[in-house]
Amino acid sequence: MTHYARGAALLCQNAKFWHYIEDRERAAGNPVTVRHPDAARDWIYATLDISSRKQLDTDPEATTRWRATVADFNGWLTGYGARQKVTAWRNHDYLALARHAPCMRCQRFKGTGKVVCAHVMGELAGYFGKGMAEKPSDFAAAYLCHDCHGVMDAYANTAEPLTRTLEWAVLILKTHDWLLRHGFVQIGKP
Repeated sequence: MTHYARGAALLCQNAKFWHYIEDRERAAGNPVTVRHPDAARDWIYATLDISSRKQLDTDPEATTRWRATVADFNGWLTGYGARQKVTAWRNHDYLALARHAPCMRCQRFKGTGKVVCAHVMGELAGYFGKGMAEKPSDFAAAYLCHDCHGVMDAYANTAEPLTRTLEWAVLILKTHDWLLRHGFVQIGKP
């Protein structure tokens, strides 16, 4: 007995599968946003022309289409048609500047040495070189105090993905803005 229906249900929970759907649909000229397992399920139904995931175990044609979709997704994961692997940028001096900055989330602790460089978590991390046992690029980090760093790390597993992504993006932009305004980062001429 096959268990494709169960595998499809599990895959619908996977944010990488959501990104795969978005990339595939964008390439077909049909941009979509997938931020929930139900949206992934609905995409499977429409793409495979089925009305229930159970058909993946009982209908040989649906099974064949599903296996092809999973193979395409696995290829996408390994780089075939996926985002190019980004080499994470590392700079010790950039990290050390956090000691002089306020926390970008609560605005406390400026210059006390209690602020650290917190690397992005969640959906954004993969865009900036996050890999197995590897942090994202130092450029994709926000200056946060210990308490706010803990909140954002815990938040990565509890918040709605879009809310989490937006908060990380704002904190990173605030960090970059602070660095520019205080002359630590300068824009050069081409």
